[in-house]
Amino acid sequence: MKRILVVGATGNLGRLVVSELKRKGYWIRVLARSVSKLQILEDEFDDYKIGDILDPKSMGSAFSGIDAVISCAGASLDLKDFKNKGTFEEINLGGNLNVLRAALNTGVSKFIYTSFLRAKGIQKAEYIRSHDRFSEAIRNSGIDYTIVRPTAFFSILLEFLEFAKKGMGIVIGNGKAKINPIHEKDVAKAVVEALESNEEEINIGGPDILTRDQITELALKVAGRNKKPIHIPIFLNRILIYLLRPFNRRIFQFMQFGNTVHTLDIVGPQYGVLRLEDYFREKSGSQLLHSENRSLEKGKGFSR
Repeated sequence: MKRILVVGATGNLGRLVVSELKRKGYWIRVLARSVSKLQILEDEFDDYKIGDILDPKSMGSAFSGIDAVISCAGASLDLKDFKNKGTFEEINLGGNLNVLRAALNTGVSKFIYTSFLRAKGIQKAEYIRSHDRFSEAIRNSGIDYTIVRPTAFFSILLEFLEFAKKGMGIVIGNGKAKINPIHEKDVAKAVVEALESNEEEINIGGPDILTRDQITELALKVAGRNKKPIHIPIFLNRILIYLLRPFNRRIFQFMQFGNTVHTLDIVGPQYGVLRLEDYFREKSGSQLLHSENRSLEKGKGFSR
């Protein structure tokens, strides 16, 4: 049985990779920054080590006795996580280079990395350049590898649903650019399958090819809002982005990435089977239930 180390195991993708590995019967070690973060994995791993990819010494013996490393580590695209002002280059490139060096130094036989689907013009964004520079480092390292390149994760599109619930359907540009986003569960399946694959790169997308307007309209429909998308001209958004640059480079890079991908066709081979509308409805329902539970708790507190 192969022994797998999952780096970035407590993130949106990482925890689903751990579940898929467990389902397939692999022995799993996870690397996390703290014991408290491991709770989200619900004991689906066999061993753990505490360490930070930005601090090579802290990773210690995490790679000892490991056959393959799966790195799901990278800078979050969730605005709620932007208290950390580290740039995409520092985290996506620098942190993962530390992981790759440790894997090479301990004789790991295979390295799996999750990047982003290539599309013409997408390299303008620092987020993509940081992934591409690390992908190049893997190719030049001599290790056996597979780079999984999905389109946008469903979770990245939750901002469309958040805006829709407020009655806003905001689209950058003309809304005609196409994409087939993919559920993280489908990506996790492809990542685990890559352990037994001879492919150096695997491109994957979801089942539905949608324009940015159609994604916004879908979010508005799920939110029960009878509205039409509002389009923000690219040049206005670009001005806003550069005004933010001196204050938080991470947010600047995030908005630069958004400005780029909203105007490009990013369509990958239709690998995934889970659909965006079902995901939006699931998230909308769970958020409504959470809101109702909080209201009930407040009511009980008042009655006492």
